[in-house]
Amino acid sequence: MQCGQSWRELVVHHFGARFVADVCGLSDELRRYRFQEDGVSDALAYADQRIGPDGSRVPLPQRIAEVLDRHGPDSPNARARSRREPHLCAGGGAGRTAPHRPDGP
Repeated sequence: MQCGQSWRELVVHHFGARFVADVCGLSDELRRYRFQEDGVSDALAYADQRIGPDGSRVPLPQRIAEVLDRHGPDSPNARARSRREPHLCAGGGAGRTAPHRPDGP
């Protein structure tokens, strides 16, 4: 990959994973995998935040609700919500170089 990150590093850090790792006490383990915000990580974040499990495009609030519903109200995802959601809604990197789509966001 030209971006300098491995696929493993990109996937480990997707969808604000550092916030979930923190509530699980796994921040030190996650730090072993380098995180770099660049065009490739932005594209992955954009796709992950706006594509549902069935491959359809969904608004970010719907995607967040789907993740929380799937994992449950007591899950690490739910416990990390107050820290992760503002990051995702602010773009979480994905807004910097979001792919242009002629048919919409």
